Amino acid sequence: MEIVIDNGSYLIKAGLCGNDQPDVLKRSKGINYGVIEDWDYMTEKWLSIIEKDLLKEAKSAKVLTIHPYNTPNVVFDKMTEIFFESL
Repeated sequence: MEIVIDNGSYLIKAGLCGNDQPDVLKRSKGINYGVIEDWDYMTEKWLSIIEKDLLKEAKSAKVLTIHPYNTPNVVFDKMTEIFFESL
């Protein structure tokens, strides 16, 4: 099972790969102009979306995240750390 997450500045859109529309829309307040500012908040949101809204057994799911083209590499590094160690 694959999960797609778009971390928008206003809404986080998430769903299962192959669906025409997002399954989950959640308000995002941890992102400003595409840059994550509140990592604890985003970690909680991702965990809630993956485990409560999309899948009950998310450990085996593949996750694709969508980012603006100018996202700094430090953001990718931090997200990778969170997804592998916390979620």
